Amino acid sequence: MNRLARHTDLDAVFAIVMHESVLRFLNFDAMTKAQFVPVFDALLAAGNFFVHERDGTIAGVFRSARGEIHTRHVAYISLLAVDPSRAGTGIAKQMMTEALERLRADGVKRVELGVESTNARAIAFYRRFGFEIEGTLRKGYQSPHEGLVDDHIMGLLFDER
Repeated sequence: MNRLARHTDLDAVFAIVMHESVLRFLNFDAMTKAQFVPVFDALLAAGNFFVHERDGTIAGVFRSARGEIHTRHVAYISLLAVDPSRAGTGIAKQMMTEALERLRADGVKRVELGVESTNARAIAFYRRFGFEIEGTLRKGYQSPHEGLVDDHIMGLLFDER
Protein backbone atom coordinates (compact mmCIF):
# COMPACT_ATOMS: atom_id res chain seq x y z
CA MET A 1 0.00 0.00 0.00
CA ASN A 2 1.30 3.45 -0.96
CA ARG A 3 1.02 6.25 1.59
CA LEU A 4 2.60 9.62 2.21
CA ALA A 5 5.92 9.30 4.01
CA ARG A 6 6.21 10.54 7.58
CA HIS A 7 9.05 11.39 9.96
CA THR A 8 9.05 7.92 11.51
CA ASP A 9 10.01 6.47 8.10
CA LEU A 10 13.45 8.12 8.11
CA ASP A 11 15.52 5.05 8.98
CA ALA A 12 13.83 2.79 6.45
CA VAL A 13 13.94 5.39 3.67
CA PHE A 14 17.59 6.17 4.37
CA ALA A 15 18.48 2.46 4.21
CA ILE A 16 16.77 2.08 0.84
CA VAL A 17 17.98 5.21 -0.95
CA MET A 18 21.56 5.01 0.31
CA HIS A 19 22.00 1.35 -0.59
CA GLU A 20 24.77 1.12 -3.18
CA SER A 21 22.60 -0.74 -5.70
CA VAL A 22 19.90 1.96 -5.47
CA LEU A 23 21.89 5.15 -4.96
CA ARG A 24 23.57 4.96 -8.34
CA PHE A 25 20.21 5.56 -10.04
CA LEU A 26 18.95 8.34 -7.79
CA ASN A 27 19.85 11.99 -7.88
CA PHE A 28 21.65 11.87 -4.52
CA ASP A 29 25.25 11.62 -3.44
CA ALA A 30 26.20 9.19 -0.70
CA MET A 31 25.74 10.84 2.67
CA THR A 32 25.41 10.10 6.36
CA LYS A 33 22.01 9.89 7.98
CA ALA A 34 22.62 13.26 9.63
CA GLN A 35 23.29 14.78 6.19
CA PHE A 36 20.20 13.07 4.79
CA VAL A 37 17.81 14.46 7.42
CA PRO A 38 17.37 17.90 5.75
CA VAL A 39 16.87 16.20 2.36
CA PHE A 40 14.24 13.91 3.90
CA ASP A 41 12.58 16.84 5.67
CA ALA A 42 12.34 18.71 2.34
CA LEU A 43 10.78 15.65 0.68
CA LEU A 44 8.21 15.41 3.48
CA ALA A 45 7.47 19.14 3.35
CA ALA A 46 6.70 18.95 -0.37
CA GLY A 47 3.83 16.58 0.41
CA ASN A 48 4.51 14.34 -2.58
CA PHE A 49 6.94 11.73 -1.25
CA PHE A 50 5.46 8.28 -0.76
CA VAL A 51 6.46 4.99 0.80
CA HIS A 52 5.11 1.57 -0.06
CA GLU A 53 4.36 -0.68 2.89
CA ARG A 54 4.25 -4.43 2.70
CA ASP A 55 4.01 -6.76 5.67
CA GLY A 56 4.25 -3.81 8.04
CA THR A 57 7.58 -2.51 6.74
CA ILE A 58 8.71 0.06 4.19
CA ALA A 59 9.46 -1.83 0.98
CA GLY A 60 9.84 1.05 -1.49
CA VAL A 61 9.71 4.79 -2.05
CA PHE A 62 8.80 7.24 -4.81
CA ARG A 63 7.95 10.84 -5.44
CA SER A 64 4.88 11.89 -7.43
CA ALA A 65 4.41 15.60 -8.11
CA ARG A 66 1.75 17.44 -10.11
CA GLY A 67 2.42 20.27 -12.46
CA GLU A 68 0.99 23.70 -11.75
CA ILE A 69 -1.54 25.87 -13.56
CA HIS A 70 -1.26 24.96 -17.28
CA THR A 71 0.49 21.66 -16.55
CA ARG A 72 -1.80 20.56 -13.72
CA HIS A 73 -2.86 17.60 -15.87
CA VAL A 74 0.74 16.29 -15.77
CA ALA A 75 2.38 14.29 -12.99
CA TYR A 76 6.08 13.57 -12.58
CA ILE A 77 7.34 10.40 -10.96
CA SER A 78 10.85 10.25 -9.57
CA LEU A 79 13.01 8.60 -6.90
CA LEU A 80 11.34 5.22 -7.44
CA ALA A 81 13.29 2.66 -5.44
CA VAL A 82 12.68 -0.71 -3.81
CA ASP A 83 14.43 -2.19 -0.80
CA PRO A 84 17.16 -4.28 -2.50
CA SER A 85 16.49 -7.22 -0.18
CA ARG A 86 13.00 -7.37 -1.69
CA ALA A 87 13.91 -6.91 -5.35
CA GLY A 88 12.06 -9.18 -7.73
CA THR A 89 9.03 -9.63 -5.46
CA GLY A 90 6.61 -7.43 -7.42
CA ILE A 91 6.87 -4.43 -5.10
CA ALA A 92 7.88 -1.98 -7.85
CA LYS A 93 5.03 -3.20 -10.04
CA GLN A 94 2.48 -2.86 -7.23
CA MET A 95 3.86 0.54 -6.19
CA MET A 96 3.69 1.89 -9.76
CA THR A 97 0.26 0.37 -10.43
CA GLU A 98 -1.18 2.02 -7.31
CA ALA A 99 0.51 5.34 -8.10
CA LEU A 100 -0.79 5.39 -11.67
CA GLU A 101 -4.32 4.42 -10.57
CA ARG A 102 -4.35 7.25 -8.01
CA LEU A 103 -3.02 9.78 -10.52
CA ARG A 104 -5.58 8.77 -13.13
CA ALA A 105 -8.40 8.98 -10.55
CA ASP A 106 -7.14 12.46 -9.62
CA GLY A 107 -7.57 13.64 -13.22
CA VAL A 108 -3.99 13.36 -14.45
CA LYS A 109 -3.80 12.91 -18.22
CA ARG A 110 -0.03 12.56 -18.64
CA VAL A 111 2.76 11.08 -16.51
CA GLU A 112 6.45 11.82 -17.11
CA LEU A 113 9.70 10.52 -15.71
CA GLY A 114 13.40 10.54 -16.47
CA VAL A 115 15.59 7.45 -16.68
CA GLU A 116 19.25 6.94 -17.48
CA SER A 117 19.74 5.56 -20.97
CA THR A 118 22.07 2.93 -19.48
CA ASN A 119 19.38 1.61 -17.12
CA ALA A 120 17.85 -0.98 -19.45
CA ARG A 121 16.01 -2.74 -16.62
CA ALA A 122 14.16 0.44 -15.61
CA ILE A 123 13.36 1.34 -19.22
CA ALA A 124 11.85 -2.11 -19.78
CA PHE A 125 9.92 -1.80 -16.50
CA TYR A 126 8.37 1.54 -17.48
CA ARG A 127 7.56 0.31 -21.00
CA ARG A 128 5.43 -2.47 -19.47
CA PHE A 129 3.17 0.27 -18.09
CA GLY A 130 2.92 1.95 -21.48
CA PHE A 131 5.58 4.63 -21.07
CA GLU A 132 7.39 5.61 -24.26
CA ILE A 133 10.71 7.35 -24.74
CA GLU A 134 9.76 10.79 -26.00
CA GLY A 135 13.14 12.42 -26.01
CA THR A 136 16.72 12.19 -24.89
CA LEU A 137 18.77 14.76 -23.03
CA ARG A 138 22.24 14.05 -24.36
CA LYS A 139 24.71 13.74 -21.49
CA GLY A 140 21.91 15.00 -19.26
CA TYR A 141 22.75 12.92 -16.20
CA GLN A 142 25.95 12.67 -14.18
CA SER A 143 26.12 9.01 -13.21
CA PRO A 144 28.42 8.37 -10.26
CA HIS A 145 29.58 5.16 -11.95
CA GLU A 146 29.52 5.96 -15.66
CA GLY A 147 30.12 9.69 -15.92
CA LEU A 148 27.90 11.71 -18.23
CA VAL A 149 25.13 9.60 -19.74
CA ASP A 150 22.05 10.36 -21.79
CA ASP A 151 18.82 10.82 -19.85
CA HIS A 152 15.61 9.60 -21.48
CA ILE A 153 12.35 11.41 -20.90
CA MET A 154 9.53 8.88 -20.87
CA GLY A 155 5.84 9.71 -21.03
CA LEU A 156 2.54 7.94 -20.54
CA LEU A 157 -0.79 9.27 -21.77
CA PHE A 158 -3.97 8.01 -20.14
CA ASP A 159 -6.83 7.11 -22.47
CA GLU A 160 -9.77 9.46 -22.59
CA ARG A 161 -12.20 6.53 -22.25
